[in-house]
Amino acid sequence: MLWRRHKQSTSQSWRVDETYIKINGSWNYLYRAIDNQGLTLDFSLRKQRDYLAAYHFLKRLLKAYGRPSCLVTDQYGATLKAIKQVAKDGLLDLKAHQCSKY
Repeated sequence: MLWRRHKQSTSQSWRVDETYIKINGSWNYLYRAIDNQGLTLDFSLRKQRDYLAAYHFLKRLLKAYGRPSCLVTDQYGATLKAIKQVAKDGLLDLKAHQCSKY
């Protein structure tokens, strides 16, 4: 993405979530990551809300911005599975992950 060339330093506390939006009559899932100041780090638009979509988004996010000290996600099973996989890949420390229902 173009803005990654000029990215500013970000805080080390992030929230990652997904929501669905309608685009041209078709429902899609918008994955997004924000820091604790409310600045958008990255986003991704996907047709599916599943493990692969969450894994690819998290992997891209962590490679671009490094490891956060705190990563807050929802309790959706596919996202939790993706978190475990990126931790296995060495991109994230599981101690940094927290779940929140909001």
